[in-house]
Amino acid sequence: MMTRHEPARRAGAAGVRAFLLSAALLAAPAAAIGQTTAAAPVVDTQVKVGAGLYELVVNEPANAVLVASTGNNAPRIYEIDATTLAEKRVIDLEVPAFGLGLNRKTQTLYTSNTRAGSVSAIDLKSGRVVATISEDGNPSAHTFRVVVDEEANKVYVSIVADPSKVWVIDGATNTLEHVIEGTGARSTGLTLDRAGNRLFTVSQGTNEVHEIDLAKRAVVRSYPTGGERPTQIVYDDATGRLFITHQATNNVTAVDTKTGTLLRAVDTDRQALGIGLDPARNLLYVANRGGGSVTVIDATSYAVVTTLDAGTMPNTVAIDSRDGTVFVTNKARPTGRRGGGGRAGAAPAAPAPPSATGPAQAPPPDEGGDTVTRITVPAAR
Repeated sequence: MMTRHEPARRAGAAGVRAFLLSAALLAAPAAAIGQTTAAAPVVDTQVKVGAGLYELVVNEPANAVLVASTGNNAPRIYEIDATTLAEKRVIDLEVPAFGLGLNRKTQTLYTSNTRAGSVSAIDLKSGRVVATISEDGNPSAHTFRVVVDEEANKVYVSIVADPSKVWVIDGATNTLEHVIEGTGARSTGLTLDRAGNRLFTVSQGTNEVHEIDLAKRAVVRSYPTGGERPTQIVYDDATGRLFITHQATNNVTAVDTKTGTLLRAVDTDRQALGIGLDPARNLLYVANRGGGSVTVIDATSYAVVTTLDAGTMPNTVAIDSRDGTVFVTNKARPTGRRGGGGRAGAAPAAPAPPSATGPAQAPPPDEGGDTVTRITVPAAR
């Protein structure tokens, strides 16, 4: 594997073809705005990045966004500038990466290689894979979500199965330290409560939250998520709440981890998938894969602040902790076969039916697919 710059034929300052989108056309009027911000977030820019995009993370120390691209038999990690969205470099991979987790302190990127049953550790300084981690006797492990505890230098990976597992990886040696068994049925999303030394995961098989005590390395409590087909989950350190997306019921729920009770369910657009919390501005961002939108929610009042047109199939949300800028990946519209494949987190969209009056026509270019959308919060006036 090597790191290289793309050929000069790529358009744009560093090879990414960017096109500005009018915020006035993309941002739906705010239904209600809480006390967290004076103006609703808006989409300001969208860029084409690679092919077969999945997760992304913000690398604040490098002012960069890292994007997983399964590619057309050419899997890569794209590194783009967080300010200009220009391509900075490309890291070629041997196997496709789907999920991403980043240790900003060690500048190590961890990828869940869903089709290969492994996790890769990439040294971002050199752009090289320094370790490939797998479980003996489990070569087809469905690696999904990657969560990094930077302080402890531990990496947690959800393994989708029935029953599911969670891998514990030692970041110092990049080796599999432990496997936590019995973490639900087809559990996908994963989030960390570092102060409480616990993990939470959500089970698509039973629509439950599972609380994992990291000292005991075992599930100690389970309770309903408040919806159907939960996929992604985020923990609010300040209030002890979980926010959970549901693809089947098209909503996000807030659950109190102290009591395990449902606090609120908020309707979103179709197939709520990715989620991110901006604690400084008290805003939730939900990527609605089926609706082609991002729902912005006031995390205190649970009011929908606005709904943004964010691309063809919004997948993952990542938030820049420095200023609250939000980045969202979009998958492209499938053409004749299921796009991406190999992941439990999102149901594939059905391909367009053939024309009733003649041979099927090639679909038009999908300008909103295989893109990264940037969402910003306008400064208060």
